Amino acid sequence: MNNYQNDLIKKIGHQAVLNDWEKAFGGKSYGNRHLFRVNKIAKYLLKREKGDPFIVLVGAWIHDVALASGDDYDQKKVEKETTMFLDTFTEINDNDRKRIVECAIAHETNGKKLSTEAAIVHDADALDKCGALGIIRHIWKTTNLLENRVLKGNKDFTVLKRHLLLRQMNLLTKTAQWLVKDINEKGNVFFENRAKAVSEMENISSLAMAGKTTDQIVKKILLRQKDPWTLALRDQVSCKYLAN
Repeated sequence: MNNYQNDLIKKIGHQAVLNDWEKAFGGKSYGNRHLFRVNKIAKYLLKREKGDPFIVLVGAWIHDVALASGDDYDQKKVEKETTMFLDTFTEINDNDRKRIVECAIAHETNGKKLSTEAAIVHDADALDKCGALGIIRHIWKTTNLLENRVLKGNKDFTVLKRHLLLRQMNLLTKTAQWLVKDINEKGNVFFENRAKAVSEMENISSLAMAGKTTDQIVKKILLRQKDPWTLALRDQVSCKYLAN
C-alpha cells in the first residue's frame, strides 16, 4: 500500500472508533478495544491468506458501523449504514466501497462464498469473539442488546454455551481455523464447572448491566483470580497468541 492509502485507513479507523465508542450500544461500550484487536488479527491473517490490504484493513475498522443505529444482524441495514458511513470518505472509489461493504455485511454471517478480504474480516472478528474473551463479550452483548437484562441461572447459561460452541465451527480461513483450536481449548475450561460458570456468567452480566465495558470487566477478572482460564483471557486480550 502507498502512503496515501495508509493515511486514509488511519482517518477511517479514527472515525470508526469514535462511532463505535459514542454511538454503538448507546455509548455503553465507550473505550472498548475490540476494533483495535480485530485489526491486529486481520493483519496477521492477511499475511498468510493474502488479499487486498486496503480492503481488509478498512473492512476491519468499519465492520461494526451499523451498531451505531442498533444491531448488525440485518444485512440490508448493515449495507445501508456502512455505505452511508463510507460515502463521507470521497477518496474511496465505487469498486473499493462495494468490496469494503461486503466485509461488513459478511462479518455476522456463516456464508462460505465470500471474497478473501471478507473472509479475513469475518474471521478476525470471530476470533475476538471465541475463547475466554468471547465468553465475556457475548455475555456483555446479550445483556445490553439481545436481552437487555442480567443473565441468570441454568437456562441462560445453556443458551450462552450453545451459541459459543456453534460460533467456534464457523471460521472460514485455514489460518483462523488453526488459531482457534488453541484459543477454544483454553477458553472452554470455563464450562467444566457448571456451578462456577453460572455464577461467573451472572457476575459478568451484572457488571455489564451496571455500565462496565468488556475491557473493564476483563481487568477486574484478571486482578481477582489467576487460573488457566484467566491466563488464556490475558493472552487473548493482548493478542499474544498471534506470536505463535
